[in-house]
Amino acid sequence: MSYEELNSIKLPDALKRIFIYSNDTKGNEKIVMGLSEKYHITLHWGTQSKVLDLHFKNQTNGEYFTVFRLRYFSAARLVVRFLQLLREDLSILMSRRYTINLGKLGKYKKVLIKVGGNIEDYRSFLKFSSKNKRIKLATKISPQGINNIHLEPPNVKVLEEVMYVVMSRDVKPEAIAVRNLFNPYSRKLHYIKFSDIKKILMREFETISGNEDNFFFDEKLFIEMFRKVEDDYKREFDQAN
Repeated sequence: MSYEELNSIKLPDALKRIFIYSNDTKGNEKIVMGLSEKYHITLHWGTQSKVLDLHFKNQTNGEYFTVFRLRYFSAARLVVRFLQLLREDLSILMSRRYTINLGKLGKYKKVLIKVGGNIEDYRSFLKFSSKNKRIKLATKISPQGINNIHLEPPNVKVLEEVMYVVMSRDVKPEAIAVRNLFNPYSRKLHYIKFSDIKKILMREFETISGNEDNFFFDEKLFIEMFRKVEDDYKREFDQAN
């Protein structure tokens, strides 16, 4: 699907399942993200349980699949160790040899998606509840809604945001691009591939969890659950067609 097609598309029913909900009730603090007709994923940090927990839930039968769990008293120590490792790796990725200019992004037909910015830029294709606790995709995406958040590299004169997601023409995220913090008119951006970020995160998770009894992460189950979500979408799209 191209951006030209996306400009006037009515979103398929399957995508209406996607939402983000936050709950700040004391003792049951969590963020829930709807993924498909069957599954949602929850990050729960209830102050009563004293456990940080990430799990999937099958909404049709109530079955839970915990993929990550960490007790509070271990969290601070792990965060410090994780940030130390992350800073070392990111300093390498952000070095001068990982830069790309806008001209080359345009040559390879890439698109920049803004990260951050004014919330009004997103209201044309996101629906917010009255208290902004629940966010979901709008039924239709207008051309203006897309234009508010995406940039065509050949047409860029000034980079207003600090960070962007680099997308291919078939709407696949490929990398994060960070502009020169002191010169928004610079044509060069720091370029970090998502594949490199994934490798770093997995290596660091393995490092910090190796000697931590109170840390649990099931990578195989995590991947398996997202494959089930993908199967849900394939089934719904097949039925729609």
